[in-house]
Amino acid sequence: PAGEFTPALAGRLVRSLLLGGRPEDAIAVALQALASLPRFTDLVFTQALANLALARPDTAEALFERCIEMGDAPAAYAPTAGCGSYLPAVHLAELLSARGELARACELLERCLAEHPGFPGAVAPYVAASLASGAEPGAVVASLERLVPAPGGSVRLALAAALARAGHAQAAEQ
Repeated sequence: PAGEFTPALAGRLVRSLLLGGRPEDAIAVALQALASLPRFTDLVFTQALANLALARPDTAEALFERCIEMGDAPAAYAPTAGCGSYLPAVHLAELLSARGELARACELLERCLAEHPGFPGAVAPYVAASLASGAEPGAVVASLERLVPAPGGSVRLALAAALARAGHAQAAEQ
């Protein structure tokens, strides 16, 4: 049976195994822990990351989708914010972009930005996917401003950095 600290310890152990270069062990321990903690999205998210580390993008994609379906874990699990929403959405969008599914990636990132406007981690992948799909820098900026009506400094900085990285210095300066 799961005790009060079991979710936090399980999550830390699984993340430590992944960060320690043991992705197979991270997956195995996460599967064991999910038997007792079936709603702990953080474990599924870490499994997805472990599958990325093992060059298994299809499995990772399915797990990121599962995270989004599950949503964030219950508060009693002391979950990491975003493991059931914006974090897997960004990873999933990056997998879609790498496969050339830019329209799906942009759609997912637009939803992510609209639902989580304070999360700057979705900005660079959105800019990259939008530009790769043929959008002009000005249109990308306008679209982002519609999605995030009052962008904070971190969102603006992420936008400028992404535009500069893509070779659009003038748009980045503005």
